[in-house]
Amino acid sequence: MLAINGFPVGPIGFGLMGFTWRYQQIPDEQAFEAMDYAVEHGATFWNSGEFYGLDPPTANLDLLARYFEKRPENANKVVLSVKGGMDETMSPRGDEESVCKSVRNVLTHLRGTKKLDLFECARVDPNVPIEDTMKTLKKFVDAGEIGSVGLSEASAETIRRAHAVLPIAAVEAEYSMWSREIEENGVLSTCKSLNIPIAAYSPLARGLLTGAVKTKDDLEKIVSSLPFYEHFDRFQPEIFEKNLACVEALEAQAKSYNQTLSEMALSFLITVGEGNIIPIPGATNAQRIEQNLKAASKPLSATQVKEIYATLDKLPIVGHRYNQHFEPTLSV
Repeated sequence: MLAINGFPVGPIGFGLMGFTWRYQQIPDEQAFEAMDYAVEHGATFWNSGEFYGLDPPTANLDLLARYFEKRPENANKVVLSVKGGMDETMSPRGDEESVCKSVRNVLTHLRGTKKLDLFECARVDPNVPIEDTMKTLKKFVDAGEIGSVGLSEASAETIRRAHAVLPIAAVEAEYSMWSREIEENGVLSTCKSLNIPIAAYSPLARGLLTGAVKTKDDLEKIVSSLPFYEHFDRFQPEIFEKNLACVEALEAQAKSYNQTLSEMALSFLITVGEGNIIPIPGATNAQRIEQNLKAASKPLSATQVKEIYATLDKLPIVGHRYNQHFEPTLSV
């Protein structure tokens, strides 16, 4: 079983952003029910962020504090990963002062209810040597204030340099059937060689690989609920139409494997990862977590994986993961 800093997790993680992200606030009753279900059914790698809210930005951390105040018995059953290290403009800040401020802020809002098992800067600061950032975070690990350190959207070279300063507990990277850059840029192979688990965020391509998005109206519903998606290439109607053929082909393939498209998308990552990848799909209710976990019981064969790759090669995806402006901030 995959482990994060020695703690067994998986095979499916739990992205918490949707509970509080920007334009919505899920009621505690619903959130707590989902979180209880995750603990009870083994989705114990939880992914949060210092900025996963609008008013206040720390709303996700405050939700976690309320949950663990009510469920203290679950605190040691969960591996909590939190992203930080961003300023008010959502630009990465890896200098000592900024990183210390971020870690302290996370710990303050958790209110001692849960250990910060893993802290990661949400993006690599190109203006600060990664060795300096890691040395700052190592002080917190050595003092026992955080359990371990991870990286997010880091290049293979950055991963190796950071790992030389302090063992990296996990690398978070976007990875799905539609976003396979880490297969090509050395991140996947580097993490495997260093035995660093990969937490695959957006494993369902932000909802585009659920099978629920078939028309422009479906697309508009996602964008209206998550307005920042309107800036992402693949949520532009004209680009989405070009990618729809791939969605339809993959959905037909999933049906032939007796899976839903969502299940196949998650099973694909688990199978390709060979025990080194944990998808962290988001969920805001227990039913969605249950659906996500079903994928773990439906592994793909090597032949099926080859067939999926053949479909993706035949119908290549159009559009950047984010957009032309944000793309240079990825895999630094």
